[in-house]
Amino acid sequence: MIRLAGLLQGIGYGVSIVDVRGHGDTAGTYGFNRHEHEDVAAVVRDLSLRDGTTHVVILGLSVGGSIAVSTAARNDLPLCGLILVSPVAELSKVVPRLNPFTMHRHIAFRQAFDRPRFDWKFSTSPKLRATEDICRVHVPVSLIHVRNDWLVSHRNSELLYAAANEPKEIHLLEIAGNYHADRVFGVAPDRIDPIVTDFLGRTLPK
Repeated sequence: MIRLAGLLQGIGYGVSIVDVRGHGDTAGTYGFNRHEHEDVAAVVRDLSLRDGTTHVVILGLSVGGSIAVSTAARNDLPLCGLILVSPVAELSKVVPRLNPFTMHRHIAFRQAFDRPRFDWKFSTSPKLRATEDICRVHVPVSLIHVRNDWLVSHRNSELLYAAANEPKEIHLLEIAGNYHADRVFGVAPDRIDPIVTDFLGRTLPK
């Protein structure tokens, strides 16, 4: 994400990276899209107050894609668009396909010991559903997914695309390795970076 932030800053965009509750140094307990949209909305409002930001595109990865959708649907914010990379449409549709011989390509050793802080009861409690919330989103949406993603099937992006309002676009990438979310930026920047920068160029003034 630091590389991507540097790329976007280099072409003239301001960038903020959000660790939602229960991630990194952010306190609280991760709820798998129960209240996290409030965290993202708070960051956008803070940017508006401190820096006068008037145009925002939210880029969400994996469950962050669901959070991005709910943020746009449930908050009055100066949004110009959403970029959803390997997004989760519904958590019940997340079925990991684990291969112990290739997991090192997908999960960094450090990440295995620095997992989000969450309560198991949240894994079965009611959550916001991106497939329902996206119907209430009225900004351009770009969906990006590697076919046969090992963790979140590209079918999730197809479901969100079908439910989204126009204007919308979907990019299903043929990339060997079944990569998910942020890993795609690392292994195939030549494929994914132009999609992101082109969308931003069409939706967000510098």
